[in-house]
Amino acid sequence: MAQKDHKLRITFFIAYLTGALVLLLTGLLAYRSMHMLIDKSKWVNHTNQVLLTTETVLSLLKDAESGQRGYSLTKDSTYLEAYFQGIDSVEYSIIRLESLTKDNPTQQARIPAIRQAVQKKLEVTVQGIELTNTHPEKMNEFYHSKVGKQRMDQIKQLLFIFEQEEKTLLGIRTRELDQSILRAQYSMYWIIISYVLIVLLTFTVIKYLLQKRVEYESQLSLLNEQLQQTNQQLAHTNDELAHTNEELQTTNEELLITNEQLHYSNTELERFAYMASHDLQEPLRKIQVFAHTLKIKHSEALGEGISLLERMQSAANRMSTLIKDLLTLSKLTASQQPLGRVALDQVLHNVLTQLELRIEETAAQIQIDPLPVITGDSLQLEQLFLNLLSNSLKFRLKDIPPYITIHYQKVTKEELPAAVRIGHSSQLYHRIVISDNGIGFEAEYAERIFQVFQRLHSKNEYEGTGIGLAICQKVVLNHQGAIIASSQIGQGATFTLFLPVECPVLKD
Repeated sequence: MAQKDHKLRITFFIAYLTGALVLLLTGLLAYRSMHMLIDKSKWVNHTNQVLLTTETVLSLLKDAESGQRGYSLTKDSTYLEAYFQGIDSVEYSIIRLESLTKDNPTQQARIPAIRQAVQKKLEVTVQGIELTNTHPEKMNEFYHSKVGKQRMDQIKQLLFIFEQEEKTLLGIRTRELDQSILRAQYSMYWIIISYVLIVLLTFTVIKYLLQKRVEYESQLSLLNEQLQQTNQQLAHTNDELAHTNEELQTTNEELLITNEQLHYSNTELERFAYMASHDLQEPLRKIQVFAHTLKIKHSEALGEGISLLERMQSAANRMSTLIKDLLTLSKLTASQQPLGRVALDQVLHNVLTQLELRIEETAAQIQIDPLPVITGDSLQLEQLFLNLLSNSLKFRLKDIPPYITIHYQKVTKEELPAAVRIGHSSQLYHRIVISDNGIGFEAEYAERIFQVFQRLHSKNEYEGTGIGLAICQKVVLNHQGAIIASSQIGQGATFTLFLPVECPVLKD
């Protein structure tokens, strides 16, 4: 409900903002349209003034000419008043015409010709007045010469060209004025429409808010009732929690006692494992010594029984190895060793020293990348690599020297395979991949081989107790890491270790 109201508020806000922007834009458009309308109106009026002034020049010249003719015919000096008034006004009109056309270089270039033609026309008019006063008999000859008409026609032609230019401009400016009027009308329409929409939106918002206020008041009343009920329930729950806390305190005390008992039991189990292995090893050692003595001193007397004696020695040796491996696994499970900085290069050096004879016997080649220094238990890590390399040397192909590679790379948590499950949360991990060219195994056994006493081959084919890989897995788990295996028959085996870069504590 609250999310829906929030969306509606955002919608109303956007609508208001859009309406305001539209109103602002239409206002700016209207202002621009009105400004253009006023400007275009000024230019149309300006052109009309130019045309009117042009007509005024021609009209004043005609008045001056009429005054001269009236005086020549009647010698009435009152006609000269119109003449002199026309002469004074025509120069003023030409000056005004020149001022009005400052924005038009073409028209400005025509004014000197008009002024010169007007001057010549006035000179002819003055000549007619002088002939009337001095030689009236020559007036007929003066009129028949048509000089005045020629001068007036020249002026009319110049003014006609001048007027045509202005009429062309008037047509253009009139069309622009009409367009400005139309745009101004459209702008006003948009302003009115925007205003109406905003008013409608405002009314809708107010109506919606009033409805929401009524709903919220109803909900608030309901919430108050629910809150009162909740407070009562909380009071009851607090009483139950107090009782539960007392029970938890009692349970914690019991757990503390149980943990102490478990620690004591683990200690006793470790002692028992040590004592049991020691007590079992002692009879086995005697059996091995006695069997060896019988084989050396009484081999001829034993005859065919020597094979039974050898089988007994072999069984005793396997039993001794099995007890040692079980003791090792028990120690890894029940004890917690102190942490330290362990150089894996040194660990591998120690392991290769222990396997030196077997490496020479099998003509094995081992390629090792530079390995990191990690936090862990050096003895456990040495046992880990010893077991893995021993298996690679043991499970080799017939007549093919073992070839073992150990590659290292630092990877992120996101790069871990999906099959890897690590309880410790670290962002970086050491990935160590140990591969060989041995006999391999079927992919379906990739997880089972880490179980105790899991053997894929009989003891007659390959010696071993079936505990070595279980020890490897326990060491890796103690370091809060993971180990996975992959292989195919006849194509070797690959064991991949993932150890966290930061290992705060070994698992108990």
